[in-house]
Amino acid sequence: MFTTIQHKITDEIRTTKLKLKGPQHRRPRLDSMPLPKLSLLLLTGVLFYICAAEPTNEECKKKPNEVLGCSNGEGTCEDPFPHYGDCGHYKCICKYEYVRAPNGTCIRWTSCPNACPEDEMWDDCGSCERTCVNPYPDPTKCTCERRCRCVPILVRSSTGKCIYSSECIADINPCMNHMCNEDETCVAVESNCTYFGCSKKAVCVKSSCASTKV
Repeated sequence: MFTTIQHKITDEIRTTKLKLKGPQHRRPRLDSMPLPKLSLLLLTGVLFYICAAEPTNEECKKKPNEVLGCSNGEGTCEDPFPHYGDCGHYKCICKYEYVRAPNGTCIRWTSCPNACPEDEMWDDCGSCERTCVNPYPDPTKCTCERRCRCVPILVRSSTGKCIYSSECIADINPCMNHMCNEDETCVAVESNCTYFGCSKKAVCVKSSCASTKV
């Protein structure tokens, strides 16, 4: 009988200890986790690492001509003003009008070897610029190409230079700069276009046959 009582007391002590300790939780092993849960855990770790690694704007400003910005928004000499939809992550990038040079520094995009010439600027639709021949191009009929174009107050001449529209007389009436023989007269032959400033072709004809139409 004494032995039976002793066993009961031992069982009660063991039960009391288990209640005090509560349920035993074991740390789950990674190889025993469901795949979705494991993927979420890894993704959280990666995002935490990226966010922790992002610099501050104050840190970026310590570098010459750099600021904190979208990683996909930094220009290069090959593409000074890139288009980007997704910002990516934040990092130190070259500030506005500066691009990342091949040596890793930030320089003005106009200092790049292939930068736009004087009186020109970079444009997302540079191929649809104003010219002496077509001072008011129809944007709907242009094929946009990203390249340099004349600044807004200038137009492209037939020689490729950017000039004021008032200097386009040679493009509009090429006879101004065209020499004919003494017995010939220069005639600017009109084209069939309907917009202002259509280009004309300088033609030398015998004076007796010259047309007064210019």
